[in-house]
Amino acid sequence: MSPFYKFRKSATASKRPEIKKTRFNFNNKSSLLVKVLVIIILAGSVFLYLLQINSLATKGFQIQELESKVAKYDEENKKLSLDAVRLRSMAELSEKVQNLDMVPITDFAYIVDTGTGVAKR
Repeated sequence: MSPFYKFRKSATASKRPEIKKTRFNFNNKSSLLVKVLVIIILAGSVFLYLLQINSLATKGFQIQELESKVAKYDEENKKLSLDAVRLRSMAELSEKVQNLDMVPITDFAYIVDTGTGVAKR
């Protein structure tokens, strides 16, 4: 190294401000109060976060339970629709007519169309 570099290095070293190491001073009541408040706020935030996560998980389980109930009711609705169609079928109706002791129609009488109109244009 050159002697100039050594001189320059020693000259700049003396001009640097001295950096003080700060320690937590608990003698000051206001700084202690601020630190305690920060800790309480952080603890409260963590607590509220955990409450929200728990609530969200609970609602997820409730939604899953309700979706399974909806699927069950859809299946039941399909079965009841098929039963309704079966009960309305002609075979079922004719069987019900026979159980009511009704007489079948043998003579049919139709109205004959004369070809004359009822209304005028």
